[in-house]
Amino acid sequence: MVSSVGVHNVTGDPAAAAKKGVEDAQQVYSGKWKGVGESMVFSMNHQVAPKAEALKCNVCHSPTGVMDFKKLGYSEEQIKDLTIPR
Repeated sequence: MVSSVGVHNVTGDPAAAAKKGVEDAQQVYSGKWKGVGESMVFSMNHQVAPKAEALKCNVCHSPTGVMDFKKLGYSEEQIKDLTIPR
């Protein structure tokens, strides 16, 4: 079963996540919600699995990695800093 957080993480759609959360709680959903800004502190350990199970850095931080930093809104300079050269 996918949680409401999972819906947001997969789709990026806060309305779909809100709907899923309300359904999971077996509540009535008006379809109305209001987004609010918040700050998030990213853990220095990237919250990875134990070393033996962890992905290697280049899985995300390489030119062919799974992270599309441009689509995520990073500047070219930030992308350069976040990308491990081949």
